[in-house]
Formats: sequence, structure tokens, C-alpha cells
Amino acid sequence: MFKNQLPYAVVVTALCVILSGCGKKEEPPPILRSIRTMKVEETPTVQIRKFSGIVYAVNYSFLSFEDVSGRLTELKVDIGDEVKKGQVLAVLDKQKYSLDVKNAEAQLKKAEANLVKAESDYDREKILFEKGASFQQRLDTRKYQYEAAK
Repeated sequence: MFKNQLPYAVVVTALCVILSGCGKKEEPPPILRSIRTMKVEETPTVQIRKFSGIVYAVNYSFLSFEDVSGRLTELKVDIGDEVKKGQVLAVLDKQKYSLDVKNAEAQLKKAEANLVKAESDYDREKILFEKGASFQQRLDTRKYQYEAAK
């Protein structure tokens, strides 16, 4: 009995599906967008603005010189001045260079002291070698140290 009704059921179901698609097409409701409003007022004439950074003068330039660096303490010429060969244009801060001179003098004293020590060590080793209390290798080492210190 159900076998004879099966084709009718399929046809009825297909018609229901087809007829359910027919009808008045509804349009979606319009999208309402919000609007931001603001009141226009007169702004104050004085404005304070703060910016981070470094401000340089318009007539500023970075100069570099071979083998010399430092901070200027005095500028003896101005823009547009005529200069002559050998004229002092600027003076650098002397503190850095005075420290370098003191450092070099200290190194010189240390080298002189090392020379005196190396010479006395060589002389002592030479005497010991002549008496037969030392080896040729130790004498050569002391001699090399003395020559290097010179």
C-alpha cells in the first residue's frame, strides 16, 4: 500500500518546496547611520604647544677635523669674515687634552721604570750566567726583555 503512495508523496513535497519560494520579496530595512554633531565655537588665540626634540639654529653645522675632536669654547670668527692663513678660528676645550697629556706622561714614566727594571734584571742574570749559576735561555730572555723595554 505504501509503495503506490510513494510517488505521490514525492510530487506533493516537491510542489510544497517550489510554491514556498514564490511570494512577495521583502526588502531589508534601511540601515540607519548615526551622525556625530559638534558645536562650533571660537578658539582661544593663544595656544601653547609642546614638542620634544632638539632645536638647532639655522646657521649651525657639524664640523669634523682630522685627528682632533672636542668641544668649542671660543669662536673667533663670524659668518662672512675674511680669514688669513694661520689665523686661529676657534679654540677647543683644553681639559680633554690636558688629561691626555697627563696620561701620556704617566705611561712614559712607567716605560722608563720598566726599562730600569729590565736593565737591572739583565745585568743580574748576566752575572749569574758568568758564575755558572744560570742558563743561556734565561739570559737570552732577560736580554730580549731589556731590548724590548728600550
